[in-house]
Amino acid sequence: MYNIPDSPNNCLSKIFEGYFAGSLGEKMWQRSDGAILWLRSKLIVRLELPAAHEYEMKLKAEKEQRARESVPQF
Repeated sequence: MYNIPDSPNNCLSKIFEGYFAGSLGEKMWQRSDGAILWLRSKLIVRLELPAAHEYEMKLKAEKEQRARESVPQF
């Protein structure tokens, strides 16, 4: 089964995702630094980098912090 941490689906749906990904010919490679390359078809390639994921999480945390600061204190 594929590990798709960002998938909003529950456990049962993730099982089906992994099953159908394999049956549809999707391939995945992971480097030692954590980068993941997905080959979904001859035309679709997806590259996930750990540094990009960390940057997105940092932006999300900053956005949440700004939202908390904008709430008035009573």
